[in-house]
Amino acid sequence: MNRTILTVLCLCAPIAAAAQESITLEQALEVALDHSPVLRARAADPAIALAEARDRLAPKNPEADLEFRDLLFDDPELEFAFSQPIRIGYRQIRHTYARAFEEAATLEQKAARVQVLNAVNEAYFRAIVTGWQEHAYRRSLETASRAEEELAAALETGQASASEAAIFRAQRHRFEAEIDALRNERASLMLDLAHLIGLPGKRLGPVEPALVPIPRDVTPLVAMARERAPLRRQLRARILRNEQELVLARTDAKPEITPGLLIDRTPNPEGDTRVGLGLSMELPFRNKNRDAIRAAEEKLTVAESLLAYEEEAIEDRVRARHEQAVAAERAMYRFRRTVLPAYEEAYDKAEEELAAGQANILQRWQLQREINQQQQRAVEFQIAAIEARIRLERLVGARIEELNLVRAE
Repeated sequence: MNRTILTVLCLCAPIAAAAQESITLEQALEVALDHSPVLRARAADPAIALAEARDRLAPKNPEADLEFRDLLFDDPELEFAFSQPIRIGYRQIRHTYARAFEEAATLEQKAARVQVLNAVNEAYFRAIVTGWQEHAYRRSLETASRAEEELAAALETGQASASEAAIFRAQRHRFEAEIDALRNERASLMLDLAHLIGLPGKRLGPVEPALVPIPRDVTPLVAMARERAPLRRQLRARILRNEQELVLARTDAKPEITPGLLIDRTPNPEGDTRVGLGLSMELPFRNKNRDAIRAAEEKLTVAESLLAYEEEAIEDRVRARHEQAVAAERAMYRFRRTVLPAYEEAYDKAEEELAAGQANILQRWQLQREINQQQQRAVEFQIAAIEARIRLERLVGARIEELNLVRAE
């Protein structure tokens, strides 16, 4: 199935730098999944949660007591006692409790994975944006440099003034400074990106990505958000833990019993051995664990209410973000397809008038300066479109490319 591919930027040249290793957005995301320090630090979270939960509800160790009495007399006695504390109900809930905590940690791990990928996506496009801005300034620099050369020649023949030449010279210096600043900013952003994906110190260069258009049908986006949105996963994990904490609090309200075995022996020919059984238990007259139960119930109620709110609000939020992203994308296209061509047509006419002696260099420069400003404005529209797209993807929990929603033309 053919897919319509949107090349976000047609105005800029490929971004590359000496001694840099080019990396695409897809490659950066793949590297992050394997090497991100954030994800590596959380790789063992489910196993740790399972082990800690099992340990929390593990059976208590038995207790043994050995005692010798009357050692200075002819008939010493030996007493041995053995007991095993038993927490009622723990055996029944231990497996479910531990698995719930493992599942909660897995959900949070998945949420962290989406958050890291969103951060990589955003950082990568911040670096791409500097390339768009640099290219626009390069076009302005070329215009200013060319005009400066023409004015220098006109200055010799008296057809231009020194002030006009100074204007273009100042413009050229400003554009050169802007380009240097953007290069430094991009280098810093790429170093940050390298650290984020787990390649610290690596000199990387971004590659202009091709992005599919934002789908006009919002329904699949809403479905994806219900499944993958990080906040929803975190809330589901919270509910799983709170449910089991409530079960544990109610189980702890039951008394702990301790059955025991007692052996008493006098080691002499006439001595005898006595064996006894015992049982001790708490009498839950005063402390019935009511406060712990009430606290667990409140935590569960809060988590469930937050998730219910998200259930109701997620569709409206996705629709709002989707409308913003589609509108920003449409505005970007409209500006590039209608506004810029109109300015370029006006500039071509100014060139013809200049050749015919009907305009001067300064008038052409003023028009070119306006075109340069509009080119910068076009970059701003592109940035706005990308930012709106990223906000939508962050809310949904997936990149638009992952949704596979674009139909064949």
